[in-house]
Amino acid sequence: MQSVQREQQEKNGEWTARGKKGKYPEGMRRRIRRSLRRIRGLQAPGIGTVEMVLLLVVIIALVVIFREQILNLINSIFGNINQSVNGLY
Repeated sequence: MQSVQREQQEKNGEWTARGKKGKYPEGMRRRIRRSLRRIRGLQAPGIGTVEMVLLLVVIIALVVIFREQILNLINSIFGNINQSVNGLY
């Protein structure tokens, strides 16, 4: 019985080798495929925990090495801000 139904559906174009036709409209299939490709393309392989830890280690090392210069820069910036604010009053 099912094979007769399937044959009729194949003749009418309602059945394909993959299954029943028309479950999803063709435009929706294209959009789903495009979205999946886009998602796969956004995932950059190799950017993980190890890279993040190494980046943090480098940043911390730079801060430790240039600590005095960074403190002097911050102090001079706040000193200039204080002078500007005192000049207003």
